[in-house]
Amino acid sequence: MEINDDLAEIILDFKCNSHCIFCYERRNRYFPAKTTVELKKEIKAARQKGFSRLSLIGGEPTIRPDIFELINFAKIAGFDYIMIATNGRMFNYTNFAYQMVRSGISEVIFSLHGYQAKIHDSHTGSLGGFKQLKNGIANLKRLGFDNVGINVVVVQQNYCYLPRIAKLLLKWRIRRVHFIYGSVLENFKQLTPKISKVAPYLCEALEMGKQEGYFWRILNAPMSCYFKDYLDRLSWSITQKSHLFIRTAKARLIHQAGEKLRKIWVWVKLSKCRFCNYQKECPGIWREYLKQYGDGEVKPVK
Repeated sequence: MEINDDLAEIILDFKCNSHCIFCYERRNRYFPAKTTVELKKEIKAARQKGFSRLSLIGGEPTIRPDIFELINFAKIAGFDYIMIATNGRMFNYTNFAYQMVRSGISEVIFSLHGYQAKIHDSHTGSLGGFKQLKNGIANLKRLGFDNVGINVVVVQQNYCYLPRIAKLLLKWRIRRVHFIYGSVLENFKQLTPKISKVAPYLCEALEMGKQEGYFWRILNAPMSCYFKDYLDRLSWSITQKSHLFIRTAKARLIHQAGEKLRKIWVWVKLSKCRFCNYQKECPGIWREYLKQYGDGEVKPVK
């Protein structure tokens, strides 16, 4: 189980240059962006609390004009590991990729949701986004930067393509991958696939990475019954105590808006879970998943 107790996550704002169908935060786009001064206060506060690693998230962090200034400030503040989560589109521009590497960023985590442009772009609502992401990864590698990760949001529209996505990630030699079960409170069934349908494809993708020595993970699967051979690859970090640092009224509003959507990832234990060999390791089943699909898929492992 992955616990990031030394990781401070800071939401810069919710503005984005893509329109992903599964975005958790799209309803929050109207919130005003935090200012550079406000964000520097949050970064400083996080460091003073003793955190040594920083994750800059959004929205889309790379479209902020002050992004390099914020990274530089974080380094001066004493963070020794700084990562950024991005849709990758800005890295298509060679000069931007160069500036990002020069800024001292430690890890860049791209979001990929299809093995080809047609699928990825339809999921993100960004024509040309797949090509930009692909070029962005290539730009970083040409600059000698290889600490690239990938997040794949698993939804109804792409789960059957997971092995093909895995094949592409192997081609790109991506060592750090999170397959994230994606859902939003609205249109739950239209976006969130049943675990029993997804598991064969997801296990095949994990095995492909495993054969190459890559430790790919599943993040926030709604239950663990279907991954008994990959329990060490399951991660429930979103359920851990929040690492967002709130120092302004505007930041509090943004934090509260984000927390409303995190209610999806509240786990409950069923009575039949008591008879499972992995009941200690498994957090249970999503409460929202149970509400939408019932408990018929819960199969205690003996």
